[in-house]
Order: sequence, then C-alpha cells, then structure tokens
Amino acid sequence: MEFDEKIHTHLMSVWRESKSFFGVGGKEGMLLLTDNHLIFLKRTERMKKWWGAASKRQIVTLLQNKNTMTEKLDGYEEKDLKVDLEEVKKKIHQ
Repeated sequence: MEFDEKIHTHLMSVWRESKSFFGVGGKEGMLLLTDNHLIFLKRTERMKKWWGAASKRQIVTLLQNKNTMTEKLDGYEEKDLKVDLEEVKKKIHQ
C-alpha cells in the first residue's frame, strides 16, 4: 500500500475458499478497494472487537438500500490497513 493510498469502500465478512481441492475451511475477511488495489484481508485478532459491530452496521445498511459496498466504516482507516498488511508480511517472512 502506498503512503497516500486511500480506502474507497469495503465489504465485510467475505469468505475465501481453501486453495486445495479437498481443503477444509476457508478464511473470513474483508474485501477492500483502495486507489490502486483490491485487497482481501483475513480477519485478525486485532479486529475482533470491532468486527462484530461493523458487520452488524453493514447488514443494516444492506437491508436499507441494497448497497453491499459501503463507504469506509467508522473505526477502520488507512492506518489500520497498513498495520494489518505489515502483520501479514511478518507472518509470511517467518
């Protein structure tokens, strides 16, 4: 993610299926659209408290106007995305 990149929208509780043919269990995460990227970010430990309330708010929005891709939800911003992407990089390089 570039230093001036902004989140335009995101979709909560997206499921990514296992990569292997007989793989068990997918991953829950959110799909984010930024200026330059489409990012699937797995739900992290850091997000747990925020996740439940944010998912409920997105469901209410969907029921009200059928628009699943909402604007940024309060409580998750570019700085949070940068921290989460750094955590992913650390896990990959370990």
